[in-house]
Amino acid sequence: MKKLLAAAVALAAAAPLTLAASASAAGAPRLYSCAHASLYRPADFQLACGDGNGYFDNVSWTDWTATSATATAQQWYNTCDPDCAAGNYIRQMVPVRLFAPKTRGARLYYSRIRVGGPHGYYATTPTPASVPSRPSRPTATPGNARAVLHWLYPGSTGGSKILTYQVQRGVSVPSRHNVAASRRSFTFTGLANGHRYPLYVRARNAVGFSKWSVAYATPRAAAAPPPATAPAPRAYPNCTSMNKGIYPHGVGRAGARDQTSGTPVTNFKVSTAGYHMNDGRLVSRHQYDLDRDNDGIACEKR
Repeated sequence: MKKLLAAAVALAAAAPLTLAASASAAGAPRLYSCAHASLYRPADFQLACGDGNGYFDNVSWTDWTATSATATAQQWYNTCDPDCAAGNYIRQMVPVRLFAPKTRGARLYYSRIRVGGPHGYYATTPTPASVPSRPSRPTATPGNARAVLHWLYPGSTGGSKILTYQVQRGVSVPSRHNVAASRRSFTFTGLANGHRYPLYVRARNAVGFSKWSVAYATPRAAAAPPPATAPAPRAYPNCTSMNKGIYPHGVGRAGARDQTSGTPVTNFKVSTAGYHMNDGRLVSRHQYDLDRDNDGIACEKR
């Protein structure tokens, strides 16, 4: 019985220490990878994200605190002989120390590293990703009961690719839509003409959403097309050309009636001015008398 009690006391005493250690690890700064992944006591890591150099593996950490972390690691040192692209590496065990904690967004990380050994140096570590900046230069083009919102790519992706955009009309959450990252516009429909709408767009990456960008639009009904302009009266040399022109059924003065023994033509163009240009009264102006039956209609044709 005494042994059981002693074991229970030992477990109770050890439990707070375990929880404290866990809480300490959870709140400690992190090292970030070139892909902006959070690393805690990693077995390998890379510093030079652009050219693939600055690689370390077989890492053995001795401590990881709120201010620094120390370890020994195998350094892959590129001799750049005959050139860096050749990738001739020297592998050697070196001491490394992470320090200078910084915060980016809500992420605490070690911003600097000291690499020891014969090829030692100080360097800046990769930074954690953050939310993107807001979409650039939003504009809105109004239409009839609709508006098209346009925008440009964010000035900064926050170190993580844009996954999608989100648009919204005013404060109406039900009007919110997700838009593919490849698109730069969205059409809002069902809007009230004459009402000024704020139209919002924001970008999202793996970390989260940017701030909103906004443009304004006031939809309006489409203007009625202007009335068609009647062609100016003109003279023709004969009925064939007249009926192929602007008077396919002839032209007559107001009140004229087709004098025929058959079915009269009624769909001729009524234009007194057009008729007088084709009734032969102004021969000096090359106008011909095309009203041969003198019924007030020139070149009537069904």
